[in-house]
Amino acid sequence: MTEKDIQDGKKIAELFAILSEDNKNMAMVYLSALRDKELADSSKDNSWKKSLENQGLSTLKKSQKKKEKVKKKNKTQAQLIEQFLIEFDISKSLFDVVNDWIKYKKEGGFIYKETGLKNLIRQIAESADKYGDKAMAAVIKESIASGYQGIVFDKLAKTKKEATHTNNFNNFLQREYDYKELEQKLLSNN
Repeated sequence: MTEKDIQDGKKIAELFAILSEDNKNMAMVYLSALRDKELADSSKDNSWKKSLENQGLSTLKKSQKKKEKVKKKNKTQAQLIEQFLIEFDISKSLFDVVNDWIKYKKEGGFIYKETGLKNLIRQIAESADKYGDKAMAAVIKESIASGYQGIVFDKLAKTKKEATHTNNFNNFLQREYDYKELEQKLLSNN
């Protein structure tokens, strides 16, 4: 006990000395009730603080576990991407564009699972074999730039049809000429 507590105790004793017996009992009941309330409040504060601390620690632990889980998933997905790109023999230039597509989808909140990723890369590889890496890369880039949810593979078929347009007059393939280049050749021969 401090000196102040002793002084306060003396003052209370002096006050009690001048009170009647009924008032002393009433004061004792009142002081007892105050002390009980003080104890209850302090235990509530402590339990509330402990509860908050426990919730904070629990939330922090859950958040850390989620981050670790996401990191493991990302590593796994990155490994899968590399595995499938090697498995389906995708060129380096197309490899970069496919990675851009996967990042684009991830930014939108979509993460490929193993089967979906494998089928996507298989479809890209098959289309690249059929239409060429440059055409496939161009379609993927256009799909990203346009904000599409999927790659518009139909555009590859249109590109192929436009390239193989036949002349209706004689059913020969329409040829594409670089007229400036031809003109330069003609002028240089003269």
